[in-house]
Amino acid sequence: MKIYKKWLKTTFVLVILFSICFEINYRLNSYYRHEVDEKVAILDKTRDNDFNIIILSDSVTLNALKDIRIKNEIYNLSTNEAISFAGNYFLLKRYLSNNIAPKKVFIFIVPHLLINNLKSQTATTYFESVFYRKDEISKIKELGRNDLYKNIYFKLFQIQMQLRYRAFKSQLFKFVKSQNATISLLDVRNNLDLEKNDIYKQEVLDETDFKTLLDTNKSSMSEIAKIFLKEIYNLCKANNTELMIILEPINPDVYPMWSNSALKKDFYKFLSENNIKFEDVNTLYSFPQAAFLYDAIHLRPNWNYKYALLIDEHILDLDNN
Repeated sequence: MKIYKKWLKTTFVLVILFSICFEINYRLNSYYRHEVDEKVAILDKTRDNDFNIIILSDSVTLNALKDIRIKNEIYNLSTNEAISFAGNYFLLKRYLSNNIAPKKVFIFIVPHLLINNLKSQTATTYFESVFYRKDEISKIKELGRNDLYKNIYFKLFQIQMQLRYRAFKSQLFKFVKSQNATISLLDVRNNLDLEKNDIYKQEVLDETDFKTLLDTNKSSMSEIAKIFLKEIYNLCKANNTELMIILEPINPDVYPMWSNSALKKDFYKFLSENNIKFEDVNTLYSFPQAAFLYDAIHLRPNWNYKYALLIDEHILDLDNN
């Protein structure tokens, strides 16, 4: 019995010591669920940064810029479409609360962002569990959106437990996350022939339902999109910052649907009424069908570089006097 008690006490002490060491290691190292988590965690630690340009975007532009070093005066807050304009507003507001206001803010969008009303299954993963400050919750509740932030603190507890479990597994199996090296645009220019498409086969996307990429049943922007794009505009105006919306590359089979849609008309009307500047990348360069992956939304790696060059050499210099 004494041996059993001694063994029990020793085991208990070892478990406590292991738990303390693991918790210290967890807090010293960064474990993120996704790019939104990571961007917000880093952003909350930044102080007194002075960048000329802030970029907000979804995963299309995120993929193009994530391994590329572009202009040094740019702070890249690209995440994904799931956070909606509300998430982009909260990102920009957090940046401005601790840093110097930029001269310009560019928001890169796909048409689907205009109808995102935070009612998809991804809202909890990418929005609620990231943007949960009291003022952020209050802002959403003011819209009567009581469907959001239900049991939020229990959800956050579950997420923290999941992150610790992932961290435990990574330590147990000595998993080391490799860091992709960034490359400069000079390297891209020297090694990439932008005129050749034959790196990839001309794959026909016959089975793709292009209409699902642009919800033609939606004739107007969502309430979330209108309210928070206006909030972003007002926030920029209050900080003497220029705002410009950029429409990202669209698959050529989808673009005509967008051009003739009621959603586009409503969006253009909103931009005009609120004096928000806008540029369509597709009018600067025509991306062929072969430039897109099978989802017909994201660009292939080689075309991500082309898009990054387009952003660096043309888009970020728009309206320079």
